[in-house]
Amino acid sequence: MELARLRELLTGTLSAPAVCLIDGPGGVGKSALAVRAAHDVEDHFPDGLFYVDLRGADPHRAPLTTEEATLVLLTALGTGTEQVPGEPGAALRHYHARLSGRRTLLVLDNAKDSAQVAPLLPTGPGSAAVVTSRTVLTGVAQARHFHLETLSTPDAVALIKAVSGRPAAPDEQRDWEDLAGLCGRLPLALRMIATRLASRPRWSPADWSEVLRDERGRLEELVTSDLDARASLLLSIEQLAAGDEADRRAARLFPLLGTTAITTYSVPATAALSSRTPAEVRDALERLTDAQIASSPRPGTYALHDLVRAAAVSEAASLSASHRREALQGVARWHATRHRCRAARPGDRPATGSGHGQGRRRVDHGRARHTAGAGPVGALRAGGRRPRPGRGVRRGGRPGAGGGGRTAGRVAGAGRDRALPTGRGGRAASGHRTVRDGPAHAGLTRSRGLDGGQVAVEVSTADFNRASVVRMLRTW
Repeated sequence: MELARLRELLTGTLSAPAVCLIDGPGGVGKSALAVRAAHDVEDHFPDGLFYVDLRGADPHRAPLTTEEATLVLLTALGTGTEQVPGEPGAALRHYHARLSGRRTLLVLDNAKDSAQVAPLLPTGPGSAAVVTSRTVLTGVAQARHFHLETLSTPDAVALIKAVSGRPAAPDEQRDWEDLAGLCGRLPLALRMIATRLASRPRWSPADWSEVLRDERGRLEELVTSDLDARASLLLSIEQLAAGDEADRRAARLFPLLGTTAITTYSVPATAALSSRTPAEVRDALERLTDAQIASSPRPGTYALHDLVRAAAVSEAASLSASHRREALQGVARWHATRHRCRAARPGDRPATGSGHGQGRRRVDHGRARHTAGAGPVGALRAGGRRPRPGRGVRRGGRPGAGGGGRTAGRVAGAGRDRALPTGRGGRAASGHRTVRDGPAHAGLTRSRGLDGGQVAVEVSTADFNRASVVRMLRTW
């Protein structure tokens, strides 16, 4: 649909120049769309089709300056280097004089920002420009915006199959869909995994899904001889880190988002996670959104794409253990406080879930207690299976153990605990995760002792996306 709209707009340039701005996260296919559209309509521009990589998304080379891009375009238009005026303003005027009266199409790929690209856009009728950028380019008069999202699951599966050349068995459809989901349905990552599929013909899609399952090492697998998903995804963070103080604050927030096993964030909880003021956090999250690192599905809520979250998890590993522990304790205290405040409200009525049957609640001396309900806790286990009740967490101890753990006991608050085995056959792979049935479903336990940084918290997604109960904090 975007391709058809681009074709239509680019061919309607007789009365005014057409400027189409394509934005989207790294690896979503902006350049491919721009080049495809340009080739489809090049017959409408007899005076030339010109392509310039502005290098705003190049992890190895600095972006072109406007002056450098002007020189490239003037050379392509037939102006000798010795004829280009030395003064930047004069060179730009000479460039626009050469464009005047011509029917040309410019593809300005990977623009860094509006300031870089705006002076290069055609101003006379008959010409057109297609610009791609990771950020939304604002302040460009008379421009049409196109925002690209990740592929649908059927399209993502079709792309992997087409590039890999792998014949599809009827009983493997769910495996293909699972693999596409682990790649975030991002064309760059899909092409990488398809290339690796082709290089390992004996490996099934299910085999590759197992390789990618652990998001802490997922990006290590999405590398080919000439492409690196991690470098592509982290480029925008590096650009923020080289910006002003507010941009650098946003860059510093990014790895902290990787300490939590969630994909959506509220401002208050993220402020607790980062020990920053809500105003600073809101500004940082907005800057991450503007850079297409995060998205904002609704006001006050921010989300990370699957592969971006994997990048954040990888970056979080570079933080010190004390920094990660402090971040996790901060957000755990915030949720525990919120839980207690709700539980202590006078005249509290029985909780009603959003179609999940959360169970009834009563207030006893300011502490919330709950009868076991169907609850949305089933979402905590892989495959959506309901967890089996296990042994509770004693105040100040590990699941089923006593002693130690003063921080865990202090933060956990009240309510009924249910331990979730994380391994197969009811055995824990790396300790137990604890679910707390309650209005905020908040609980805190320790897997192998807080001193080792092993922290896990379960909270209600009412704080984030309202959909179900999720694992809040990752164990480190």
